[in-house]
Amino acid sequence: LSIASKIMEAFEAGESMALTLCDLSRAFDCVPHKILLSKLNSYGIEGTVHKTISSYLENRQQRVSLGGATSGSREVMHGVPQGSILGPLLFLILVNDLRLGGRAVLFADDTTLLSRGKLIHSVLQEAEDLLADAKRWFTTNKLKLNEEKTQLIFCTLKNGDVIEDCDEAVKLLGFWLDPKLNWNCHIDKVCTKLSRV
Repeated sequence: LSIASKIMEAFEAGESMALTLCDLSRAFDCVPHKILLSKLNSYGIEGTVHKTISSYLENRQQRVSLGGATSGSREVMHGVPQGSILGPLLFLILVNDLRLGGRAVLFADDTTLLSRGKLIHSVLQEAEDLLADAKRWFTTNKLKLNEEKTQLIFCTLKNGDVIEDCDEAVKLLGFWLDPKLNWNCHIDKVCTKLSRV
């Protein structure tokens, strides 16, 4: 995990790190076609390839079947087809310009914001500022941040630093991280899950 490496780098420098795990509501379903096609164009994807991707996204229809009844067709106005190989790639192209000074780590629809420093209040202020910048970017790009599911964890080796409104552990890409990055939480969760099998 590159994020774990970044936390360890902060620890080795005598610093702490705040991680904000942004949860996007229905990220793949909310991809705005016009914005995505504009970004493809700005990356030099033009001509036949651009037209093919545009054709792939636009004029898609959907219906719902339930209990033997089928609804009428409706056009899908946004989103990328899920279960496709191209869908996640198109989402990554959409979010590729979320830079935030290199303090955002992106993996598919998971966005983690990183703030580090020696002083607790400055790290937390930077985390708050980064989240505000990310919210503006998400709004501009028609993505919805689920603030209730967005998590903040403060990682530090210093004893006695208790930060209110921070999670004690967070699950990131299948791994449980705790404030000291000692993996005990992850091991406990995996062992508990295995004991139920």
